[in-house]
Amino acid sequence: VEPDLVFCDGGVGQHVIMADKLRKAGVNCVVLYDAVDIGAMYDNLWIIASALGMSDSARDLVVKLRGSIDIVSGIAGETNKRVFAALSADPSPWTAGSDTFMSDIIANAGGRNVFESQSSSWFMVGKEQIYIKQPQVIIVLSASNVDGDSGYDKLLDRLDPMWKSTPAYENGEVYVLYGEAADVMQRPGPRLAEATELVAKILNQEAFIDLD
Repeated sequence: VEPDLVFCDGGVGQHVIMADKLRKAGVNCVVLYDAVDIGAMYDNLWIIASALGMSDSARDLVVKLRGSIDIVSGIAGETNKRVFAALSADPSPWTAGSDTFMSDIIANAGGRNVFESQSSSWFMVGKEQIYIKQPQVIIVLSASNVDGDSGYDKLLDRLDPMWKSTPAYENGEVYVLYGEAADVMQRPGPRLAEATELVAKILNQEAFIDLD
C-alpha cells in the first residue's frame, strides 16, 4: 500500500512520532487536533476536507452542524439539570470533565455536567464523588446490549448503593444507552448533532413533544 496522504491523531503520541517518520520517508501526513471537544471536531473537519481539496464542502457541513445544534438547543432550553455521564455502570466509572465533547453535548442540550469543573478530560470518578454531586440525571453508556425492560431493571439493581442515593435514581432518571445510541455519543464526528438531540430529549422531552 502506497498512500498519497495519511491522517494522524494529534492526541496519540505514537501517531505524532509516526507522522514525523512518514514525512521523512516522503509520505504526506496531516496531524489532526486531539478532538476532545466540539470545537476541535469542527477544526478537524475543515482540515481533512481542505487536505482533500474539499474546503467548500467542509464549510457547508460545519455551518449545517452548528445550525442543527443551535436549533436543538433552542428547543431544549436551559433546564440546568445536573447530569452525570458514565462510560459504564461500575461503582467508580470513567466520566467526562471540562473541555470534552461530552460536556459540550450536555451543555448544548440544556443541562450541566456535574464534573464540568474538573480540568481532566476523561477520568475515573469515585462513587463517593458521584454521591456528593447528587446528579438529577444519570446517563450510562453501555458497551453491551441491554435486553429490554428486564435487562434494564437488572442493571439498576446492580448499581452501587451510593448511586441509588441520588435524585436521578430516586426519580427514575437513569438512562442506559447502548448500541448505536452509545456509539453516537462517544465518537467526535458529524453525528454529534444527533447526540445533542438525544440528550436534549432526555433532559426536556416535553419541549419536543409540545413542538411536535
